[in-house]
Amino acid sequence: MHYDPDALLLTAVEFDHADIYRDLAHVKGAFTTLLQRTRRDAPVVASADFAEARAVALRAAGRSSSSGRPRRRLAAEDVVDGGAATRFTIVTPERRRLAAACRAPGLMNVVNALGVTALATAIGVPLEGALAAIESFRGVGGARK
Repeated sequence: MHYDPDALLLTAVEFDHADIYRDLAHVKGAFTTLLQRTRRDAPVVASADFAEARAVALRAAGRSSSSGRPRRRLAAEDVVDGGAATRFTIVTPERRRLAAACRAPGLMNVVNALGVTALATAIGVPLEGALAAIESFRGVGGARK
């Protein structure tokens, strides 16, 4: 409850941090409170890949912006994990298909990249710029390498 976000990306809502939360309902309550405290004009993207994230977003704020696989607002298709990079196609609501890649392996990183893309475009970043930033992102420790 220490955050006052200007924008919010909600992906996996699951029982975690057992040292803080009693159970999944307690975790969902914390996210619900966060969403209720988030300004109504702040963009919120909830991953359609996680039922609990969708449920919390809808329950807390009536928010419906989503990203996910296969078809939601923005969708990722044709995912290929090549080890050094994961390549995929982003499909827009208008059915535009754009090549995308992230350096991190695995489907969860595609889900994260898709959510970041949806949120970036919601705050005015051009889609192509968001995809270029994701492709060049080297991870949280990347700047030290």
